[in-house]
Amino acid sequence: MQVEVYKNLKQTWINFLKKKDQNSHLEINWKDIVVENENCCCSGCFTTIYNSKAFELEYIDGNYKEVLGYSKEELNANFFATSIHEIDLPIINKFEKIALLYFSDLTDNEKRKYTYKYDARYQKKNGDYLRLQKEVSLVCVSENPLELRLIEKYSNINSFKKDKEPSLCFNYLGDVEVNLEKQNEKTQTISPAEKKVLHLLIDGLSSKEIADKLHLSKETVDTHRKNMIKKLNVSNTSQLIAKSLINQLITI
Repeated sequence: MQVEVYKNLKQTWINFLKKKDQNSHLEINWKDIVVENENCCCSGCFTTIYNSKAFELEYIDGNYKEVLGYSKEELNANFFATSIHEIDLPIINKFEKIALLYFSDLTDNEKRKYTYKYDARYQKKNGDYLRLQKEVSLVCVSENPLELRLIEKYSNINSFKKDKEPSLCFNYLGDVEVNLEKQNEKTQTISPAEKKVLHLLIDGLSSKEIADKLHLSKETVDTHRKNMIKKLNVSNTSQLIAKSLINQLITI
């Protein structure tokens, strides 16, 4: 099962890169990233730089061995996908899809301001499992929009979250946190008509395209969208999609 989920994670990123706007880019100084992460990492934390096009790690700082017990030669992108506990792995696969859906609907300027994070149990070299929180920033290191990098900071949270199910949230400029964990709110129910609209929003269709496909007016589609945003207590369509998927109001 781990190999299959690993392939799904890889395909998720391939699809995201294909959809990325060819005229947009998020530039950042590559050397500054490395220097900054070398200086800020503390005990129990480590940082990686992940090339989503090549599906490989391009950088990892020195604290990984203290946390996981592995040498640098033993760590790669495949390790971080397949060392996750088998119960957590399908959940993490879903989280990655949700995160990319979330980012796909943001402008380049907004992408610079958001990070997302989730936690999972990773297997250490001694066989024990350790719960790590992973926080991800999306950046690009050149004018080529396909040269996308993920700055991934891993933190040991095993001491205060050992047995709970993984959770996902999005951070805006480190100040406003959009928490999309499962909730049992009675208001979190959407009608069959709204579900049809939501499915097409996930597919990337505009309100006009959805209206044409469902034989509705654009105003009706916009009303469904606004009603769902209000019901789920979110701020925009990206958060609507993410929260509806996490709460299993809809599946992809």
